[in-house]
This record gives sequence, structure tokens and C-alpha cells, in this order.
Amino acid sequence: MNLPSTIKVFEVDQAEVQSQQRVMLPKHLLNADYIEYVSVDFDSQFFSERSLNAGLPPINLPCLL
Repeated sequence: MNLPSTIKVFEVDQAEVQSQQRVMLPKHLLNADYIEYVSVDFDSQFFSERSLNAGLPPINLPCLL
């Protein structure tokens, strides 16, 4: 993926789902510097709190897909 060096991708999902996704990802994406995997338990944790703890600056508006 050719993203500008200023772009950081935060992949936010449940840990179990992320584990399954990472098995299917091409190897060159698994350890890509621009991807930050943030696991969250949506039943007991806040998306915003977990994202901030993972390094998402509070002034940036995320794109949720």
C-alpha cells in the first residue's frame, strides 16, 4: 500500500477478530510500520479511550470503516 508517510492506520476490533484477520493478511502487511492494531472489548471498553492509549492524537478525526 503506497500511503504518504504521515498516514497512520489504526485497525480497531476485538482481539479474536484481529487474530483471524492477521492470519489472512499478506505477510508484507502484518508488520507494516503504518498499521497500529488496537484491540478493544466493545462490551466493556470505550473505542476512544483505547485509540488514545494506542497513540491516536485526540485532534485527528478517524475514518471509521
